[in-house]
Amino acid sequence: MGKKKGKGGGGEAGPAVENLKHHVDGNAVDLSHQNRDTAPVDALAANLLVTRVDLSGNTLVTLPQDFGRLDHLVRLNLSKNGLTELPDSFGELTSLRWLDLFSNELTRLPYTFANLKDLKWLDLKGNRIVDGFISQDLIGPCSDDAECKACAKRVLVRVAELWAKRQKNDERLERKKQRELEEQQAALKQKKAEEKARRKAEWLKAQEAKMAERSAQQAQATDDTTKDSDSDTKGDEETVSKGRQSVLQMLRPLDAQCHLTWCGAVVVVLLLPMVLLLIAGAHKQPL
Repeated sequence: MGKKKGKGGGGEAGPAVENLKHHVDGNAVDLSHQNRDTAPVDALAANLLVTRVDLSGNTLVTLPQDFGRLDHLVRLNLSKNGLTELPDSFGELTSLRWLDLFSNELTRLPYTFANLKDLKWLDLKGNRIVDGFISQDLIGPCSDDAECKACAKRVLVRVAELWAKRQKNDERLERKKQRELEEQQAALKQKKAEEKARRKAEWLKAQEAKMAERSAQQAQATDDTTKDSDSDTKGDEETVSKGRQSVLQMLRPLDAQCHLTWCGAVVVVLLLPMVLLLIAGAHKQPL
């Protein structure tokens, strides 16, 4: 299939907007009973002078998600279709005052429906609205203008209550979700703290083991030093003993020659400094 081009012969143009001029009568557009399965949102949004739209008697099952763009509409007839739901953007039709939803397949209305503050007339008969959402008593028979006006008022109040309840429930769920997230974060933080404490305990234990090993090594070194000192002391004693024996050996010949007490005394006095020097020298030797 060929591609449509714009006036300048440029790129591909978007889908053509439906021309509704043959259906326009003043500020009203009659699109009823045309076997339409979609609402021409672009065409209706392009004509802001159109405030009354009749789409009744078609085969609509859903409305486009951007249906809320038609916020200039004042009167809307969607009766006798097969609508099963209304988009959330439906609540953006804040200028809407008259709405006919008779004979569809709706089971509930979007919570944004409560935003239609100017809605004064509503017909919801012939739908499948669940009682838990909106009771049939609130919908009423809508057999005359007064009943349809009362229906609009009651339904708006009910949907507003349900929306407030829904928002409250959403807030509760959000708080619960936030608490669970905070608990998870706290548990993770606690786990990290415990892991850090465990590692610190292991490090301290390792340091204590190293200190104990170092202390044992120092004690062993001290024992070895003490043994060396004892050995040196024993050596000193042996040196002194040998010195004494040498002096005695030197004294024996002199004692044999002198035979007199004064002679032995003189010899002792002469040799005593030598003995003392030998002893002192033995003690001054390095360890």
